Amino acid sequence: MKQSRYIILLLSLISIVCTTSCVEDLDSEYFGKKEVVVNCILVWDTVQHLTLTYSNDLGKTEYDEVKDATVSLYENKWIVGKFKKVSYGEWELKFRPISNSKYKLVVEIPGRKTIYAETIFPEWLDVKRDKYKDTLSYRYFSVNTDKPYWVMAFYKRDTLMTPIVIQKHYQFVEELGTDNPYADNFNKFPYNSYLAGKYEKYIRMTPSKETQRFKLYDLYSCIVEFRSASEEYDKYLKTSIEKLRVYEQFNNPTQWLDETEVYSNIHNGYGIFAAYNDHLINCNEDLPD
Repeated sequence: MKQSRYIILLLSLISIVCTTSCVEDLDSEYFGKKEVVVNCILVWDTVQHLTLTYSNDLGKTEYDEVKDATVSLYENKWIVGKFKKVSYGEWELKFRPISNSKYKLVVEIPGRKTIYAETIFPEWLDVKRDKYKDTLSYRYFSVNTDKPYWVMAFYKRDTLMTPIVIQKHYQFVEELGTDNPYADNFNKFPYNSYLAGKYEKYIRMTPSKETQRFKLYDLYSCIVEFRSASEEYDKYLKTSIEKLRVYEQFNNPTQWLDETEVYSNIHNGYGIFAAYNDHLINCNEDLPD
């Protein structure tokens, strides 16, 4: 029925772990047409990255780049710069976003309607480490926010770090547990004695008016990543994980008619323009954090 929706799903989910691109699934009416796919996630860094390609025919694994385009970024209606092409399908802009500022991405391609999208860069999440409560594999935190946020963790050895950096060799925690009552259970593992209260890689925390005090487990020496997300990024990441989970269970016939779509906010195209802001906390076992 909607087989063509899966044309570019793989591209949507390749870099879902930390930095990310996303594309919306193509409806059948666009099957066989080349549509522009824009992927840009603003982060707290001095360089912003963007990919610009065309959607593919079914079965084709290489994505054609958009060669002739003008890509501009606006902050609160004022232009802050234009992305420059640096490699095949890859564009960059030297710029650091500001919390609570509104950004608009505009892509102009000859012969096509102007492509655009908007997002707001989120504030750094207010997180406190309650280390005095820690036990063998429990790490305690307090969070104040009225917006959804995401949590993930990486195993490492005890290390003193300033600034805190997630190295490529650090191991992603595949099964992360919490007792936070505000956790979104959409990717929670089915109950058994080993996986009780655990989530698959990511935990989405829903907002509350009160301070959230909770533990994460089973963690030892690790870095915990607290990610405040724009509304667009929050929807993108949740729908991406939902779609990925469907594909992990695709030998189940009840999943074959899945209608889950990866979120997109790109007007006159496909993909995602969003933002996130990470707060990293180093947790050591023997050394000070």
